[in-house]
Amino acid sequence: MLSAEPSAGVPADALGRLVRRARRLADDAETTGAGLRATSSAKVSRRLGGEVLWVAGAGAAGGDSDVHAGSGSGRAGALIGLRLSRIHAALGDGELDDEPHVASLAGCCVVASAGLCPPEALLHAVVPATHVDVAQPDAVMALCLAADGARLAHACFGGSAAWISYEAGGALLARELGRAATEPGVRMALLARRGLVTWGETEEACAAATQAASRRARAFLAARAPGPRCGGRALAPLDRRERTRLLTWLSPVLRSALGSRRPKVVEHDSSPAVLEFISSPDAPLLAAAGPACPQQVVHTQRAPLWIDVDARRDDAGDIAERIVRGARRHRACVRFEAATFGGGDAPLDPDARVVLIEGLGLLAAGPTRRDARRALLAYRHAIEAIGGAASLDRFVPPSTAECGAFERALRGV
Repeated sequence: MLSAEPSAGVPADALGRLVRRARRLADDAETTGAGLRATSSAKVSRRLGGEVLWVAGAGAAGGDSDVHAGSGSGRAGALIGLRLSRIHAALGDGELDDEPHVASLAGCCVVASAGLCPPEALLHAVVPATHVDVAQPDAVMALCLAADGARLAHACFGGSAAWISYEAGGALLARELGRAATEPGVRMALLARRGLVTWGETEEACAAATQAASRRARAFLAARAPGPRCGGRALAPLDRRERTRLLTWLSPVLRSALGSRRPKVVEHDSSPAVLEFISSPDAPLLAAAGPACPQQVVHTQRAPLWIDVDARRDDAGDIAERIVRGARRHRACVRFEAATFGGGDAPLDPDARVVLIEGLGLLAAGPTRRDARRALLAYRHAIEAIGGAASLDRFVPPSTAECGAFERALRGV
């Protein structure tokens, strides 16, 4: 990784401002959305070697933000610098036409020891603006995940937003974005199942564009889908006292079922939005369909473990038995998906990270409280995006293959 050192030939204050902008973006949880991840960039002229694209990745959980370089290291203040001329040359001569994993951009880094580039680096490079943000605001993701997202995006933003269909190859996606960003009047782009790209010639203009897009999408969603989401309510959630009693009884079962490899901390959420989702008739299918964006998979896996509950017939023992059986099936499914779509690497921990218990709440597990909290927040935002997409239209999540491609790119394999 590369820190903002004077030897880099770039004013330290310019890189410091970029890091601060990335942190501000990360601290706005609604803007970072289900991926709990956003990237900001600045194109800065270097004394030697021409223009350099500096990218700061940001991740946030509960007000905690880390600036990293896409590898999940969480090193504060770390940046990646890429020579723009080399990136454009690689895109132009077809060098990146296959599957452009971020490791293939190593030759574009300004120092040989730089870490892996964020998977979104190409998106930052092709937009002809000084400052670029890539994020996943909840309401914008509702449009990006809708089957008729192109029409809905135009209804929301008009000609100011370009719609980019999902392309598995990062180079294809980057080329489409680069062409769209040069169109007259286009000030942002919505990437199907991927997120929002905004830009500006100043830091302030870029940040304002990101915030304005998020606000406008929220207003559009509220106007178009004001009623109950996900098919309305199928059953009434358990009352607070009963939820507390059951969770107390089930806590040891959950920690054991979700900690087959190592002990886990379990966090619980029974907020109104969560209870509305898990009590709706469409929730089991929506949850199983996939995540709100590929970035979310880093925190929650592709799909949660869903536990059916019949409040009229089931007792705590019935629910516990379903948790144990479901956790076993979930591990087998995660191993299969990793072997098939994840580049052949077995997951280090196939245990479920998110459990949705009908009528009871959302539970998230992690080796530390911080990890569990990240998973909980990521899925809470996913509920907003998925519910919004389902209320507007039909929810179309990233496929298992698309999620696997993102994870491979993140690891640089």
